[in-house]
Amino acid sequence: MMKKVLCLLLLVISLIGCEKEATLTFEAIDSKESSDHCDDESCAEIALNYVLAKGDEKVQETINEAIISAILPYLNYSEDEGIETIDAAKRSFFKSFEENKEEFESEASWYAFIFGDVSYQTDQLISIRLDVEMYVGGAHGYQSTKYLNFDPKTGNIMEPKDLFEDLDGFIALAEGQFRNKYKIPEVANINSAGFDFENDQFHLPETIGFTKEHIVMTYKPYEIAPYTEGPQSLTIDYATVEEYLKKR
Repeated sequence: MMKKVLCLLLLVISLIGCEKEATLTFEAIDSKESSDHCDDESCAEIALNYVLAKGDEKVQETINEAIISAILPYLNYSEDEGIETIDAAKRSFFKSFEENKEEFESEASWYAFIFGDVSYQTDQLISIRLDVEMYVGGAHGYQSTKYLNFDPKTGNIMEPKDLFEDLDGFIALAEGQFRNKYKIPEVANINSAGFDFENDQFHLPETIGFTKEHIVMTYKPYEIAPYTEGPQSLTIDYATVEEYLKKR
């Protein structure tokens, strides 16, 4: 009898432990809106399709706040720094469009298309990719890709030092791969091919992401090259970087 009670107790403890370690899931949020009085000649449009976490309340709250905070700057063109929600940012975007249209008598349409999805997920790392395409006047639009890397246990953003066991070794490897892709000799200045690395020193991009097959390094527009040069990116397969990784 005692053995049965003990087995039952162990089973209950095991089930409770499984509940606490339940894998986070992600829910797609999809919305499309246009400015008031929208016509074929001048209009403002917002199309959002991103994901929010569901699971442990504290972890999901931390992750979702980071995702929303990453989206807000693309929509808020006012001087109001107190905008903290997607809906408030949308209103700011449309208001700024109407003010610009009236002040400059502009007939140019604005748009902001943002797509976000889970590019990689394990019990050690969650990587969220955000693709942005937008136009808010000027000579050209704006396109960029941003990755957010999270610790699934805490929901906290993971910086490169959290991801790589040997960060300096990875940076050296990445520079070699970058030089190889853009045909820059090892002895040549990193900027000799037309790039604009600060102090003529290679550095990692602000955004590093993970997929099932490889690590993705994406430099945002103007980070190391003029906008006209297009996006600068580098992918490195896991077999090449395995020894440098701390989390995957």
